[in-house]
Amino acid sequence: MLLAAGVSRVAPAGRMHDGYHGEPHDGVYALQRLSRRVSVSLDAAALPGHAHLDAPPAAPEGLAALPVMDKAAFQSQAASGKAQLFFRSGGSSGAPKLAGFSYRDYHRQMRAAADGLLAAGLNPATDRAMNLLYGGKLYGGMLSFFTILDHMGVAQYPMGGPSDDDFAEIAHFIVEQQINTLIGMPGTLHRLFERENKVLRRYGGVRKVFCGGEHISDGQRAYIGSFGVELIRSAMYGSVDAGPLGHACPHCADGEFHLLAETQWLEVLDMDSDLPAARGAVGRLVFTSREREAQRVERYDLGDLGQWLDGGCACGLAAPRFRLTGRHGALLRVGTIFVNPAALSEKIGLPMQWLVDHADSGGDRIRLLADGDPWAIRGRLLEEPMLNEVVGGGLLQLEVAATPAAEFRRHPHSGKTPLVLDLRR
Repeated sequence: MLLAAGVSRVAPAGRMHDGYHGEPHDGVYALQRLSRRVSVSLDAAALPGHAHLDAPPAAPEGLAALPVMDKAAFQSQAASGKAQLFFRSGGSSGAPKLAGFSYRDYHRQMRAAADGLLAAGLNPATDRAMNLLYGGKLYGGMLSFFTILDHMGVAQYPMGGPSDDDFAEIAHFIVEQQINTLIGMPGTLHRLFERENKVLRRYGGVRKVFCGGEHISDGQRAYIGSFGVELIRSAMYGSVDAGPLGHACPHCADGEFHLLAETQWLEVLDMDSDLPAARGAVGRLVFTSREREAQRVERYDLGDLGQWLDGGCACGLAAPRFRLTGRHGALLRVGTIFVNPAALSEKIGLPMQWLVDHADSGGDRIRLLADGDPWAIRGRLLEEPMLNEVVGGGLLQLEVAATPAAEFRRHPHSGKTPLVLDLRR
């Protein structure tokens, strides 16, 4: 409001005589008829984590007239001629699908995500970060965070997650290069500390852990924190198709995020209609990407459930906040990947029930109740390359128990026997 009223310079009390050459002063600046320059000088401790002071942009026009898009609708559309960069959108079963970005799309979203990671607590001046997300095979996680860290000017080591269960080289470089910040999936990071327990406890120099892609469990948090890690945060929320969508801050609880409002718009829609959910009620999270050139992302239902958080955030950021509360639809995120229990169960062709919880180690576990031969069923499931990779790498435990369908678990209230029971907390 001050800038709109005509103020051209903001400075801390007693600092008006400080400044830089060419700073607006007394309302005079060359070519003021064509442009207006303003300056805002803040003490170092003021508004930490704020990359800029821009107000969030307005809602895109005409959204209510557009249909809601699900993943099938997104994947059925061809990328435009402006698409220059492609990532794997899905296809753990069957042919892989791709999401397309122009380089303008990509770098615009990564710059916004860099501002979000700054707000989440990464300090470009002092942190040395190792990127342990997975890359190659058209996966976007490692490359995206490489670009985010590049935009931030952070000293970084793009190590990537291991293809096997050998974390020795990773631990060696953490110690040798005095790495204090790790970025990766919770399962990968937990497994690193578990496998290289002695080395990392002796080093004691890892201070920050930023998780992407999924929720970190209480067990994982407690175990990683026992190594002297001071900040453990689910830093970013996003999808391959739509890009980065939200970021955490020091005042966000697990599963809470600020919208990356510069590049995304969010609607929380009712579960049974495409109308807005009541304020504070749980609904479907539906995103629209601003100015996306290569592929249309308008009213995209990712399959996540959530709710708006009322009131301003103590961090001072003006971007609205939301909380993730679960998922709806076919896909289940487990052990750093998405699986489709319905499709996999149909492939097996036997009565099955998926129980998802946390193993004693803190990582994800699937306990599969199946009315058939457990070893044969396990072998069929591990024919899926992505599932085989995370199970073989120790990121996911898969247990199959021969159980008559009549003994499958029932929902305590409805009495129904659901295909999937997610027991994680």
